[in-house]
Amino acid sequence: MEEQLLLVPSGRGLLPSLAISAGLLVFDVVSGLTGKLPSWLAIASGSLFAGLVVAGVVILARSWNKPWQARLDVDGVTVRGLPLVPWSALAEVRISRLRPSWLTIPRRDRVVVFVPRPGQRVPSVVVYGPSRSATSTFGAKTRLRVYGSSFVLVTSLVKATPGEIAAAVRRLSTVPCVGD
Repeated sequence: MEEQLLLVPSGRGLLPSLAISAGLLVFDVVSGLTGKLPSWLAIASGSLFAGLVVAGVVILARSWNKPWQARLDVDGVTVRGLPLVPWSALAEVRISRLRPSWLTIPRRDRVVVFVPRPGQRVPSVVVYGPSRSATSTFGAKTRLRVYGSSFVLVTSLVKATPGEIAAAVRRLSTVPCVGD
């Protein structure tokens, strides 16, 4: 059997954000009903928190029993539905904190960034949870500026730790794997 690491979706990283959003929604509704918040503010902020809760529940529901979203093997990195990125196209793999860091307080979420060699192209994609997002040019440019590549994997939303991913990169390739 070929050695590989399958990155399967996990909703565990989404649970804290979902719980906070649900708590703020309840607080908002109670504050609006008791008159502690103006009704227009209660409706506006309640709508925002309700949207976040619904989006979180949908993502969690989609993550159960889903197949792998990314695979690391001796040939390279494959994101489901996209062409293989060979290890030879990558200059390094970086593990760093999710930015901006204030989004993840109090957790310290990590991302795996696949940095291409000069002249090589990698997909403009964020791999997270139950799906992947081939994002806009703006998103790709933002990730390139923030992380140094447009190909990013959010580790808290897959069933593998940053350490397991780093070990697989080192075991399957000669590409340097750096980071905290």
